[in-house]
Amino acid sequence: MERSLERAVSLLSILNARDDYTLSLDNMAERLGCTADQVSCLVENIRLFDDLLKIKDDVITLTRRLDLLDSGLLYHKSLGRGRSFVIDVVDSTNLEFVRNKDNAVNGDFLVAEIQTKGRGRYDHVWHTSIGSDLTLSGAFSFKKIKDTFGLSLVAAVTICRVLESYGLEVALKWPNDVYVKGHKISGILIESVPRRKDILAIIGIGLNVYSKSYKDDKINATALDAFLQSKGYELKDASGRILNRTEIAADLINKLKKYVKRFEEEGMPFFLKVYKKHDYLLSRHISIKSGDMILQGRACGLSTKGYLLLKDENAQIVEVKSGHILQID
Repeated sequence: MERSLERAVSLLSILNARDDYTLSLDNMAERLGCTADQVSCLVENIRLFDDLLKIKDDVITLTRRLDLLDSGLLYHKSLGRGRSFVIDVVDSTNLEFVRNKDNAVNGDFLVAEIQTKGRGRYDHVWHTSIGSDLTLSGAFSFKKIKDTFGLSLVAAVTICRVLESYGLEVALKWPNDVYVKGHKISGILIESVPRRKDILAIIGIGLNVYSKSYKDDKINATALDAFLQSKGYELKDASGRILNRTEIAADLINKLKKYVKRFEEEGMPFFLKVYKKHDYLLSRHISIKSGDMILQGRACGLSTKGYLLLKDENAQIVEVKSGHILQID
């Protein structure tokens, strides 16, 4: 399946780079190293997921320009230690780091064009589509597992500050979601794996950039282009700066490197202060599943360790280390 998806990305990239977005079946087959019949099947498979292509008189046409990732631009824009890579197709950028943990360097990042099995907490699936979303993971080295506690908060504040720089009003929903106008726009997944001499912390981020995939009323999600000036594949932030998925990825990478370093040097206070200003749950009555228990109460912010503080029906403050929000009143 991944081989077919890689070929699909190659086909779309070839068309996307052409002035008229067209190419004959035979020429495409030659470029991809396959037969014209295989190209036709590939086009039909792509059309099952999105109305991106059409064929007429043996000519393939891309129906709209795509905002595909640019590895050269990402390399140029990424600052600080570590390497930044673009992968056409991967099951999960987090899992790719887990598999290659011994080769990961502090500050390395992977950005995927297509992620086939992206996961959130509790193995919830991240909804992704070609050229619409941004999925990336960063790898950071820590001496002990306890040193990684709080990274979800660091990642949330990173996303918050980047989106604020584009002119958006952002809310942070414990433990790992970022909201705009009451809808989820980004999610976070933190994983840690032991190595011989350290702990590799992997910070996974999913961000919805284009809203085509979020029209379903059952999906409580939104995307950047719903709030930024948008014309086709081009986005502009509040200051008029032109954005694309690669630029946004670079902004997230650079800000996350900066904030992880600050977290290592200063700990939690700065991040707790920012979180408090953007707390989506503060003073709201919630129901939360933590382990085998269902807890209910009023959210009272976060503890100094980043745990959720919940005031129960007896007016007692309970610290919730981890959990899944079931209901918000």
